[in-house]
Amino acid sequence: MLSDRKFCVVVSSALVLVAFVLVMRFLPELVAWSGWTLCEGQTCNLQGWLSALSGWVAAIVAAFTVFPLYRQLTHQQRQTDFQLGDSSPSLELVREKHGYDGGAVFRIINWNRRQLIVTSLEIRTAAIETHAARVKVTVAGVDRAVDGQRILLPVRITGWENRSAAPHSEQITVRFHVGWTKWHQLRDATEKPPVAITFSGHLNDEKRAPVKLSIDIPLFDFVLT
Repeated sequence: MLSDRKFCVVVSSALVLVAFVLVMRFLPELVAWSGWTLCEGQTCNLQGWLSALSGWVAAIVAAFTVFPLYRQLTHQQRQTDFQLGDSSPSLELVREKHGYDGGAVFRIINWNRRQLIVTSLEIRTAAIETHAARVKVTVAGVDRAVDGQRILLPVRITGWENRSAAPHSEQITVRFHVGWTKWHQLRDATEKPPVAITFSGHLNDEKRAPVKLSIDIPLFDFVLT
C-alpha cells in the first residue's frame, strides 16, 4: 500500500504526464488555427519539440512533487525532534471560568528534555484595556504575583527525560477581573472579540531558547466580574 504522500506524488506526476501528452497532441492544431509561426525552415521536428519542452515539463513535475516532499521532510524532522527530546512545549485550555471567581485553567506540557521556565503572561483583547484589569495567577494552589506581564515567581516545569513516563506539566489558573460595570458593558456589546493568552519563557539550557505559547479563547470563557 502506498502512503498518502507517495500516492499524491504518483497522482501529480501522472496528471502532469497526461497534460503533456494532450498538449503534444493538440498543440499543432491550436497553432494552425491561431496563425502562429510553428516552425522555421528545416528545424521543425519531433525531437526539437521534445527537447524544447522537456525543461518545462521537468519544472512542472518538480512543482507538483516538491510540496509533498517538503511536508514529508517536515514530518520526519518533527519525529526526530521528538525522539531526541527537542520538541516544543504545548499549551491547552483545560477549563473555562467556573462561577464568579473560578478563572480559566491552562495546562502547559513540557515535551522537551530541558526544564521550561515560564516568566511572563500576556493578555490581549480589543474589548478591554488589559492594563486596567486585575490579573491573578495560581499554580498548585499558590498565588503568584504578576507585575505588568511578568510573573514574579516563575513557573518551572521539569524536562521530559524519562521517555517511558508521561511528560511533566503544570496547570495555571488565571483570573482576569474587570469589575461589574465593565462586565455588563461587555455582555451587552454586539461584538465580543476573543482573548489572546500568551505564556512566555525559555528552556533552561546554554542557549536559553525562548518559548512562546499562545491560545485564543472566547471573551466570556475568561473574563470575570
